[in-house]
Amino acid sequence: MITDGATTMDDVHRIDSIWPGETGGPVIDSIAFSRDARQFQAHLATWVAPAIAPKVMNEIARAWLHPYELDRYAHLPVNRRQRSFLFGRMVAKAALSEWGIVAEPCEVAITSGVFGQPVVHGSTAVGLSLSHTGNHIAAVACDAECPLGLDIEVLDPRRSNALERVLTAGMAQLTEFGVELPYEMALFSLWTQREALGKAIRIGLTAPETAYTLAHAAWDTHTQCLRSTFSTFTQFECETIFANRWVMSLAHPKNWSPTKELIEIVSNKEDFR
Repeated sequence: MITDGATTMDDVHRIDSIWPGETGGPVIDSIAFSRDARQFQAHLATWVAPAIAPKVMNEIARAWLHPYELDRYAHLPVNRRQRSFLFGRMVAKAALSEWGIVAEPCEVAITSGVFGQPVVHGSTAVGLSLSHTGNHIAAVACDAECPLGLDIEVLDPRRSNALERVLTAGMAQLTEFGVELPYEMALFSLWTQREALGKAIRIGLTAPETAYTLAHAAWDTHTQCLRSTFSTFTQFECETIFANRWVMSLAHPKNWSPTKELIEIVSNKEDFR
């Protein structure tokens, strides 16, 4: 049960003020992935969430979350996890609405699959990938026939030692491929690419580490991104971009070219630069 006291008119005004886009809600960009005569649509939503009091956040939860989601939200142990869960669902539902799911947000249930992957309950036609780091949140809704995986991370030096222990071989590979990136950028690019690939194939990081080994990686000077392919999951490639102090990776089927580059999308977002 969510208990937070009465909601005042000032609180309600603050609820309204964080949404929709013209007052600070997520920005949604459309991307198509094409090959030969086939094309699949995807919608990428990004948002930098504002600071909101817990009482107001709970009121937002009641408006945005399906009863199943609201129960999960209420049982999360700390406010930080509630915040990530709620805002992640909000951004995901913004992307889904652009894709064509036009029901009220509280009528749309995003459940979790056996590997923790987000599943849009009652819809087999749409795929969804979701990521958040700090206040930065991103979600991509796509045609289920074209699996995508998205991950974003803040470049946090406090995590570097832990990542280095599991990414030593990958760092050596980047050197072998002639990729020259600052230490933290290299580490976090490898990590987000693993996460993005795991989300695209719907198993997360549950496979052995060797399953995420790179086949090749190269810096694309035109699109300002790191492009990588994988030794085991040869059907996929991944694009990674850097902006300010964060990194974003998008995994998609190999040789399916996006109609809009990630850096082009992000360069139009002041808060994401």
